[in-house]
Amino acid sequence: MEELWFVIDETALRRKIAPTDVMHEQYEHLLTVCASPYVQIQVLLLAVGPHAGLAGPVSLLDVPGQGTVVYAEGAAGGHLLSRSEDVHEQERRYDLSRADALSHADSTRLIRTILENL
Repeated sequence: MEELWFVIDETALRRKIAPTDVMHEQYEHLLTVCASPYVQIQVLLLAVGPHAGLAGPVSLLDVPGQGTVVYAEGAAGGHLLSRSEDVHEQERRYDLSRADALSHADSTRLIRTILENL
């Protein structure tokens, strides 16, 4: 089984974008996912301020036979990056985001607290 690693900005967890029952379901699902030994979720707190992930969401994908590629999303859509310089820069931004984020255990506790305070 492959491992999945996520860094989620706290804003994405705190912004109420759906009815409470839907948000409750989503937090419950996140907590279920957090319990998997194959998933690591880290929350990047608002208190961190400006951070390397502000350029927008990216997915780093290990593609057999090709190495790592990046899927970058923006308001106008997404695109794949495969040039080694681009991939390296996105890996660096991701590593910096992970370094600024809470640990997986602390992130799980935060998600549980947000759920309990709905």
